[in-house]
Amino acid sequence: MIYQLFPRTQKPTEQLIEVFRCFEKNADDIASELHNKLESNAVLNYIADDLHRLGFKVESGKKKEDKIAVPVLYGINRASKPGGGQKRARPFLNGLA
Repeated sequence: MIYQLFPRTQKPTEQLIEVFRCFEKNADDIASELHNKLESNAVLNYIADDLHRLGFKVESGKKKEDKIAVPVLYGINRASKPGGGQKRARPFLNGLA
């Protein structure tokens, strides 16, 4: 697998390398060329347990109680809209989200 980190002058942290390993460990199950491009939720299902072990919170379904509430910033002064957002695994990576 090939990864790109921006800015390119920045080296990945050990925690980020562990996230890469979650994908690599499950590569045979999630590889697009083998599985006709799985949807992101399907990929997340394969790596969720590994992400949990690293301390990540991972959404587990479409119901409100299965989602992670993360405010979405929008408009003037970047006001917050509670509970909005997309499917996400919320890493708590020293400033990376």
